[in-house]
Amino acid sequence: MDPIDRLTAAIDGQLVSAFVTVLGYGIVAAVLGLLIAIGLLIAGHRNGVFERRFRLWTILARIHFIYLPLLFVAGFGALGGVLGAHTVARRWIDATAQPVIDYAREYVPRAQAYINEALELNPGSRITAEEVVAGTMAREMAPESRGVLRAALFQLDLAIIRHFVDEALEDEDPSAVATTLRELDVSSLDAAVLGILPLSLKRVALGFFLPYYVIVFTVAVPLALIPLAEFGLHLGVGWVAGRADVGVS
Repeated sequence: MDPIDRLTAAIDGQLVSAFVTVLGYGIVAAVLGLLIAIGLLIAGHRNGVFERRFRLWTILARIHFIYLPLLFVAGFGALGGVLGAHTVARRWIDATAQPVIDYAREYVPRAQAYINEALELNPGSRITAEEVVAGTMAREMAPESRGVLRAALFQLDLAIIRHFVDEALEDEDPSAVATTLRELDVSSLDAAVLGILPLSLKRVALGFFLPYYVIVFTVAVPLALIPLAEFGLHLGVGWVAGRADVGVS
């Protein structure tokens, strides 16, 4: 079995586990969010947090008994799902470290062959890492290949190229992908360089999931501020009414 077959087999072998992990993290986080919301509602009800100066306003404030549980369940559930997917990615990197290293040794010569052909057609052109990955995948994977597998291999190939280019360039310009990768001799790289490839993949995974963490917080935080703003309005109205009462007396 060649490196890519071992790698895809390793990915396929963890799909069910990945689904269960993501679903489990999402459910546990959603339940935790529900319990937190219920605790806040009970404490608020006991302390009269939802009582307002006007009856209609009090009735409207009771919407928080529905809004807060939904918000906390959705927000915590989404955060748990992203965390679960991130955890799956990290576990997959740890579990497939050796197949990934073997695949990297086999992939770089194929990327070099693509670069050589591209430069022969367009001498002097600048080729990005993304173009190299897309080009090699277009030649070697059928268009009907599964989206999940294609996406995973694309990110993996991209991380491999950037890893070896960064190691070869050190502090020089990392944008000279074609020249650096073309001259790279994979067999000359020691085990230490290949061994830290999984760490590079974990950094890639963090960079991939970070926007999703940001999206969850960007959506959830403003929605959480709505009941706080309403409660602040209630306190403000009470303060104004108290000053008015003092003025009248």
